[in-house]
Amino acid sequence: MEQEPSVSRRIFAIDSLLDNDLYKFSMQQAVLSLYPGVNVTYQYRNRSPQEHRYTKEAYEILTKRIEALADLALTPDERTFLERKCPFFTSKYLDYLSAFRYTPKAHIQMSLSSSGDLEIWIKGLWLDTILYEVPILALVSETYFEFVETDWDMEGQEEQAETDARQLILGGCKFTEFGTRRRRSREVQRAVVESLKKANLELNGSTLGADQLGCNRVAREERGELLGTSNVYFAMKYDLNPIGTVAHEWTMAISVLENDLLHANGNALRIWRRCYPTDFGTALTDTFGTAAFLRDFDAPLAESYTAVRQDSGDPREFVLAIIEQYEKLNIDPAKKLIVFSDGLTVQKALELKSYVKGLRRQRGNGVPDVSFGIGTHFTNNFRVKSDGAKSRPMNIVIKLYECNGRHVVKLSDDTGKFQGDEAAVREALKVFMPDRSTP
Repeated sequence: MEQEPSVSRRIFAIDSLLDNDLYKFSMQQAVLSLYPGVNVTYQYRNRSPQEHRYTKEAYEILTKRIEALADLALTPDERTFLERKCPFFTSKYLDYLSAFRYTPKAHIQMSLSSSGDLEIWIKGLWLDTILYEVPILALVSETYFEFVETDWDMEGQEEQAETDARQLILGGCKFTEFGTRRRRSREVQRAVVESLKKANLELNGSTLGADQLGCNRVAREERGELLGTSNVYFAMKYDLNPIGTVAHEWTMAISVLENDLLHANGNALRIWRRCYPTDFGTALTDTFGTAAFLRDFDAPLAESYTAVRQDSGDPREFVLAIIEQYEKLNIDPAKKLIVFSDGLTVQKALELKSYVKGLRRQRGNGVPDVSFGIGTHFTNNFRVKSDGAKSRPMNIVIKLYECNGRHVVKLSDDTGKFQGDEAAVREALKVFMPDRSTP
């Protein structure tokens, strides 16, 4: 008979302040510097509302787990790691982070409908609330799969992660683990990150590489590599590079704070560079659609940012549009990088890598390098144990909803990812996509 989970296990699913993605900390430092008095509201959304309904028991446990975030604090060892690996964090910010505490009872409003739908709102100072998104999403997913949909186990996860890593590396793909937000559990992510690192060391980082299957047909310089993880805790645990860019919420908030929706992309990029003149040089392109981004992405910005991130829409069309933009600005596309991060699987990454290689052969250079941020495929890729059917991960997000009392929206290049108050979305569509009349 299976043992009942211990009381501590049922409550504490996150036990480190650093169990979060790097971009939340980089944005928090920017907010501390520029916008410490701004108030915001975040909204939780299940993009597949007919699936993954909560039970009352799971909801009660989730509530306790979110309340337990209040017990987290940065440890001296964690601060030392940040000082060593993240030189872009100032001593002022690290002092702030050392004193930081979550106060979920003050900031979070939750409810569960009779049909099992979660409603979560996060309200307060941007500075105080910006770190909640990732751990709450991780807790929502982990609690659901621990107490509602339980017909699965960890069997084969390490082997699958190692196989995935080998395919990516031997396929020439540089990649980052991005799987915190929708992970099946923290233990799953731990096993995945450990296995990815193991495969990377075997193929790239030791004398064992020459003996690994497939290495004799892929030269070392043609192999890909694991670049790191977005999760700062696991970067510390496994001595990997913590990797992050910036989230949509930055551009969404700037649209209100600068009172300029039309040019929010350009304003957000320039203000970000005031905080980070040389670090965090990947521009997120799809907050209001890539076409709107490119209208603001002028030569000084394109020179300043080393990379662009594709997070929605057709990735192949995106590559061509980015190349065209760089060439129009007299910038060599080959000196830039495209980061793909939209619902990637290993197969999709390999196909995109092959597409870009083919494009480079056709054009004779003049094509950006590419890397891949792979999330849910790594940390929530399971089958139902009893019948072998695909066990679908939760399709959940938490997005900024209001900034200083004004609605903000996200449009993206996929209509299914539009987010925000419906009236505000309609107004934004008039600005950015006037040929569309409804969300």
